[in-house]
Amino acid sequence: MGKKTQSASVALDATSGSDQLTVVICAVGDQLHADGHALDPSKTMDKDYGYSSDLMLGFLGGVHGRLAWHQPPYSFSFDTDFSDSAVQLTVGSLITKINNQTQLRSGS
Repeated sequence: MGKKTQSASVALDATSGSDQLTVVICAVGDQLHADGHALDPSKTMDKDYGYSSDLMLGFLGGVHGRLAWHQPPYSFSFDTDFSDSAVQLTVGSLITKINNQTQLRSGS
């Protein structure tokens, strides 16, 4: 269990120049790890990991921060509608949803 999340964290440090999806996967994995969970694409955010709509907002805020601090930085925007729909997703589907809302920051 720890190895999955630890490797996601190590990968985030090594993703400069990597594709956007890899960076998103690492940001989600690192936030899950920070919240005490392993990165498992088949797990659901609400039923398996216990996130509510409110907790999901915090989780997405953490992912937002991780993407913003990445070099080069990425911009990820979300609102409560995004969060409310995301809480029911599997981690794999959530990664896709986040990736679709993420872009390289202009000027980077």
